[in-house]
Amino acid sequence: MYDDMLGFWDRCRSVGGRLWEVSPSSAKLPGSVLCMAKSCSSREVQAWLSNDRSNSHRNDTEALATELGHWRHLKLDFVVAGFEKCGTSSLSHNMARHPEVQFFPPAAMNARSNTDDQNAQDGHFFWQVGARLLPPADLVRQFNAGLCCLGGARPPGFSDSDLIGPVKGQEGRAIVIGERNPVYAFQRIIMKMVSLVPSAKVVLLACDPIRWLHSAYGDTLNWHAGGKDDPPRPPLREFALSDFVAASKPTALSHKWYNLSRRRAYFTFFTEGVTRLLGAERVHMLHRDSIDQRFAGTSGVREAYDRLASFLHLRPFPPDFAFERRNVRAKVALPDTLELCTRQERETLKVLKRYYRAEYSRLPSWISRLGGLVPDHVASNRTCCDA
Repeated sequence: MYDDMLGFWDRCRSVGGRLWEVSPSSAKLPGSVLCMAKSCSSREVQAWLSNDRSNSHRNDTEALATELGHWRHLKLDFVVAGFEKCGTSSLSHNMARHPEVQFFPPAAMNARSNTDDQNAQDGHFFWQVGARLLPPADLVRQFNAGLCCLGGARPPGFSDSDLIGPVKGQEGRAIVIGERNPVYAFQRIIMKMVSLVPSAKVVLLACDPIRWLHSAYGDTLNWHAGGKDDPPRPPLREFALSDFVAASKPTALSHKWYNLSRRRAYFTFFTEGVTRLLGAERVHMLHRDSIDQRFAGTSGVREAYDRLASFLHLRPFPPDFAFERRNVRAKVALPDTLELCTRQERETLKVLKRYYRAEYSRLPSWISRLGGLVPDHVASNRTCCDA
């Protein structure tokens, strides 16, 4: 379907037209796509639809016309598409501080709204495209101007314009444009859209599956806000051993089921799907521990980031660049011994090691294949409990 629509767009342009999506306001009626003269405005297309007697639904509902753009017109060079709870906030924050990188939408450095002082924020361009086969032309223009696309929860008292910062000045340099959304990799349809953007590459950051369970369990966005009147969370053991976890207090994001169940830590299997769509040459994979000085040391972290910079055709990070961690203030500090690694949970750990055996085995080869550094404990298939 994507190929057919791309071909239709090109044929329409070749005869001097523009492509328009016709969306009835009633979900019961089918939509359609029209090729209209390039000189036609949105209002003229709308007027034509209203007067078209062959339009079977003209008396039933008002149809809306949206001009469709093309994926190749999107000025996007890379997407940090995964994986949530693996350190993508720190990764994108440091990438955004590189002189040649700009994330869209730009983060507003307002201490009241940007409480963690992050230089990057999540983008939702592909979510806003929705189920379309081509992106709306106006959405493409907004993105290319750095004005799109916010999503998710908004801080109280702030409008979208308050949350979008200025675009970085080029100062004679070519700027590489990125978007961060660490759940894109879980959505095959979105990764298909990304694959259609000729210039776009994908960055994936994986981590230790069992350590990931602790981070997911502590999440307060999708399932447990931590309020005194909220229902208690299930024990970590129950959370870690369940493929589907009911949200104790459903939200607009979680509905009835919490989306951070243990299946999401099958990172290499999602990576395999992404690579099939884009090809290995357009995907770079890292391990979280390779960009954490506590595990990799200062020189190891720099090498990991410089490998990523090379993949994106950037200059190495400046010699005096200090790599920083983000999204850590609001988290309760993990104890020296992770709960699932304690003697009390040794039976739970046995089950989890069996469950993730294939993932621990596959991680080293996939990271190496896709250009990342493989930490020693990852290369030897050790879990965070073993290390």
